[in-house]
Amino acid sequence: MKETGKLIGIILYFDNNGESCEIGYGIGSEYWNKGYATEAVAAFIEYCFYDLNLKKVYASYFTGNDSSQKVMKKCGMTYDRFVEKEFEYLGEERDLTYYVIER
Repeated sequence: MKETGKLIGIILYFDNNGESCEIGYGIGSEYWNKGYATEAVAAFIEYCFYDLNLKKVYASYFTGNDSSQKVMKKCGMTYDRFVEKEFEYLGEERDLTYYVIER
């Protein structure tokens, strides 16, 4: 938070091949539904395109996490693919839905 300097979330990226990357993000539950994640993801996508000169940015969400899907859509991302049981989280295999945006 600009006002307090408190860290309320995180964004990270994994460079795929110098032309695209996958991003991930998380934000503390007390800050959900306030637009912070959308603002941060949109700014990070701009960074990926204009500072890193990437052509595509991917993101995924656990299927059923409608809030994360909304963030991606608000940032201009579109559906790319669904992968069943791609990721293990807290001892459970999870399905992932991928979204992408191209420069």
